[in-house]
Amino acid sequence: MRLDVVRGVRGVEDTIVSFAPLLDPDLPSAQLAAIMTDLRRRASTRIGSDGHVVPTYDLAAEGFDERRYWRGPVWINTNWLLWNGLVQHGQTEEADAILRSSLGLVARSGFREYFDPFGGEGFGTDRLRLDRGADARLHRASPGRRSSQTGRRDRPWTLSCCRGSSSR
Repeated sequence: MRLDVVRGVRGVEDTIVSFAPLLDPDLPSAQLAAIMTDLRRRASTRIGSDGHVVPTYDLAAEGFDERRYWRGPVWINTNWLLWNGLVQHGQTEEADAILRSSLGLVARSGFREYFDPFGGEGFGTDRLRLDRGADARLHRASPGRRSSQTGRRDRPWTLSCCRGSSSR
């Protein structure tokens, strides 16, 4: 079930959209805590040791289907948004887990449109591509690594990593 962090109630469906408030840099700490509890529950070991995070739909929900577009698969673009929100709020352990999972999916199946959260098979178009700079940053990314120059966490992902390729 979806978590409404403002009212503190659950809705009918639990989708990836419930984590969108992480993108708000001014998210109140009580709402951040509620979202983190929900994210940890959703990304838990229920997927198994070979599983990948973060599925777009609650695995325990009746409508879950690992191959049905927004009813279960993992999408790199939503993981990228979650990763950025988590880093922004200092939630590095979860951000690193999402980065590692995403890199594993791309290494296993290529940069696909979406992925099975259990086995990591890629589905949809295979015409998505990273630009050369983003590709290099992703492959060099070491979760939790800090820049030697600034002491801040490196941000290996950029928006360009999630754009589709043209037919050039």
